[in-house]
Amino acid sequence: MAMNQFLRMIAGRMWLFLTVLLLVMAIGIGGTLLWPKKYTAEVNVLLDLRNPDAVSGVAGSLTGSATYLATEIDVVRSQRVALRVVDSLNLATNSELRKQFADSKVSTPLREWIADLLITQLKVKPSRESTVLQISYAGKDPEFSALLANEFAKAYVETNLELRVEPARQQSVWFDERVKKLRDNLDAAQRKLGDYQRTNKIVSVDERLDVENMRLQELSTRLVALQGQSAESGSRAAVAVTALKSGPKALSELPDVLQSSHIQLLKNDRSNLEKQLADVGGNLGVNHPNYLKLKEEIESIRKRTEQEMIAVARALESTHEVNRQREQEARVALDRQREKVISIKSRRDEFTVLTRDVETAERAFEEASQRGSKAGLASNLRQSNLMILDKAVPPSRASSPNTVVNSIVSLILGLLAAVAAVLMAEMPNRHVFSARDAAEFAGLPVIGTVGQSTRRLRLKKVSPRPLLTSY
Repeated sequence: MAMNQFLRMIAGRMWLFLTVLLLVMAIGIGGTLLWPKKYTAEVNVLLDLRNPDAVSGVAGSLTGSATYLATEIDVVRSQRVALRVVDSLNLATNSELRKQFADSKVSTPLREWIADLLITQLKVKPSRESTVLQISYAGKDPEFSALLANEFAKAYVETNLELRVEPARQQSVWFDERVKKLRDNLDAAQRKLGDYQRTNKIVSVDERLDVENMRLQELSTRLVALQGQSAESGSRAAVAVTALKSGPKALSELPDVLQSSHIQLLKNDRSNLEKQLADVGGNLGVNHPNYLKLKEEIESIRKRTEQEMIAVARALESTHEVNRQREQEARVALDRQREKVISIKSRRDEFTVLTRDVETAERAFEEASQRGSKAGLASNLRQSNLMILDKAVPPSRASSPNTVVNSIVSLILGLLAAVAAVLMAEMPNRHVFSARDAAEFAGLPVIGTVGQSTRRLRLKKVSPRPLLTSY
């Protein structure tokens, strides 16, 4: 359909077009005028994401601020905040609201029903490229709307503070109980360590262990020396025993006998007497009293020499026995000292374990005390990262309905409805408004047109095509 045909069709049914247009506009404008007015009050709340924590001193970060703002919007529109507003304004005692609640016949409790009703009129949106939340409430009364907007902002700030403080309060209670248990554990560990020190008379385990280790080293060195002496005396005693069994000649060849000065003196005396005996025997004869006397003296010296050699051999046996006994005593002392050192090391290890238990309990107690102290400070914190920038004031003009916007919308809808009405009216009974309409309707060429004029009717050639067309 060409534009001139569409315009001729509108012009041909102008009364229908105007009637539908005016009717729709009247309905829209009338509904706008009769629709209850609503007043929207708005309050701005600043979210300071860089505000440092009062306890830890760590500043926040703008990372993920979009998610954070979305979360805060949900908090503002939460039932917890709305219930706080209901309680602060005592809306549950309002007779009008109670009547509406009774008429609604819902199973929801009154407070929750009022809270849900308030949330439906609440809007929260963030400002562009900032961390400011715009909290607005729309109501019939401008003063009541401003009051509710301010109360929602106030309840949001208090709820936000509670959400930050409540976990810290729970942590504080838990840490207080934990600190008591850790203090008891520390006291028990310290008592156990003190009892162990008093029982074992321990002042400094390391110093005593050093002394006992030195004594152990000395005994070990002494035992080694005694073992050498015992081995040497054992070999000498074995030779002496063999010599005793073999006779005086074997005894005289013993190194200890050869080194004995007394035996050497006896041997020298005997050698001198034997020389004298030989002289006396040659001069006086073997029966002379002097010869016999010298012979007796020589025999006495020989016996004394043999006794001395036997004594030396017996002394070697005794020395070996003494050395062996001293070695045994040193070995026993060394074993006792070794057991003593082992016992001291064992007590030192147990003392170290008890000391570490005390240190571990002390560290756990100190850490829990510090964290409990921080949690206690955080639980008493009244500082929030929210700040109300502008309080809501009663609006002077209604936010809805918007007469200008609704009038424009009514005009557009009226035009669309009028055009639709004209098209629907034309579909079952189409009129001819132009020569082109006649040609299209009849399927024949147009010979001429007759217009409304006072002049003489004349034919006008409109097409060079033939007047008759065979089909």
